[in-house]
Amino acid sequence: MKLKRLFDPADMDATGYENLEIKGLTRDSKVIKEGFLFFASKGMSKDGKDFIDEAFKKGAAAAVIDKEIKNKIGPCFLAKDFEKTVNIISKIFYGDPSSFLYCAGITGTKGKTTVSYFLEKAFLDFKLKPAVIGTVNYRAMGKIIYPAPNTTPSEPLLSEILRSFLDMGCASCIMETSSHALALKRTENVNFDAALFTNLQSDHMDFHKTRKDYAQAKRKLFKSLSESSKKNKIAVINADDEAADLMASACSEDIKIIFYGTKKEGDIRAENIVEKPEASYFDIKIEGKKTESASLKMIGEHNIYNFLAAASLLYAKGFAVSEIIASLGNFSQVPGRLEKIESSLGFYIFIDYAHTEQSLISVLKALRKSGPKRIITVFGCGGNRDKSKRAPMGKAACELSDLVFITSDNPRTENPQSIIKDIEEGVKDRFSNYSKVTDRKEAIFQAVKEAKKGDFILIAGKGHENYQIIGNEKIKFDDKETAMEAMDKQGKI
Repeated sequence: MKLKRLFDPADMDATGYENLEIKGLTRDSKVIKEGFLFFASKGMSKDGKDFIDEAFKKGAAAAVIDKEIKNKIGPCFLAKDFEKTVNIISKIFYGDPSSFLYCAGITGTKGKTTVSYFLEKAFLDFKLKPAVIGTVNYRAMGKIIYPAPNTTPSEPLLSEILRSFLDMGCASCIMETSSHALALKRTENVNFDAALFTNLQSDHMDFHKTRKDYAQAKRKLFKSLSESSKKNKIAVINADDEAADLMASACSEDIKIIFYGTKKEGDIRAENIVEKPEASYFDIKIEGKKTESASLKMIGEHNIYNFLAAASLLYAKGFAVSEIIASLGNFSQVPGRLEKIESSLGFYIFIDYAHTEQSLISVLKALRKSGPKRIITVFGCGGNRDKSKRAPMGKAACELSDLVFITSDNPRTENPQSIIKDIEEGVKDRFSNYSKVTDRKEAIFQAVKEAKKGDFILIAGKGHENYQIIGNEKIKFDDKETAMEAMDKQGKI
């Protein structure tokens, strides 16, 4: 595609290079190929402009920059509004792919990944040919296509991925939309058909600074839905959450809003909830009238909410409640979300992504309802991230567990022992049921050694992640594999 064709709609001047052929777009100098347009700007930790020479040496045709630079070795064009320019160019180059897909965005502190898996299961059952962009990976019609560098990728990668989904024959895309992505305008090119809100808890305060800013970032998904040119748009909102009205207030009159929950009256409501070790049972009341029985092969009230979120969108799309219950009720496992390992000695290990105070509380309460003799918790907190949640997470773990191993998560460039010290501020002089074990593998091994018949071990914080970030290095580490190794070496498989 000619540079002028890309630049004119973005109000960029291509004088002298109008006929330059652009063969690809990227922000990553490592993937530059002959004829690519390189987008270079200052990021969170690196400045793309530092890699412009490398990009041109690899064959980049031109670069779009956010600030003037000296000693350019190739054509560089300054963008007045860098992110807007990237979005416009990406949309043109890849042919506005979201306009040809049914796009459902999911936002909320917790539950996005599980809701995406629920919807993927139902969309597959109902022949809607789904793709998924999310925290665990990116998938097309049930098959893993890409690893997930981010929950929601930025442009031009997002449009490139959506275009590839179309080329693979997908008809819909279920997208986890993180607060970072919404705040940074990563999804502004997406023409949404539906938006779902799960809940609002305290998280990412290192980025958003205040809970109000965090909530406003989530609200942007519903504003985007209002601005979408699609017809028959749907908003699905957790009626029980304090931010429900805030999300609904962003919806235009042409959007059908479905409220769900277990407490307040809504369009879809779960009642008569019974939680057992093997499953959750409840009744679904539809629009205050019709009631149908449902079951879920997952434990925890939070998973009932996730079920309801997915069910609400499917109901609004016109699927029969009985079909929805049958599809979602058969789903049993999300990677790293209360993922269960059973020992022949009669104890269970659960791997979960819980990494905030509220999510840890929810998971521990859900496990307690299943009647374990003891709950043994292994957890830590990430480095270079929101420090305000460390002490509260320690308090929650010790209050709701019988034994706690405080350990490392992804310490990054922070001292792991300093992070543990911050966590201990919430438990010191108040609890005695915890130990500090800096090495995460050793902490998991000690928890398994401690486990007896009837006990539950919760390994929290990393979930599906198969790495640990120590310093600036990402090393291979998997909680599930480590737990299995500990069970094997201790004769507790």
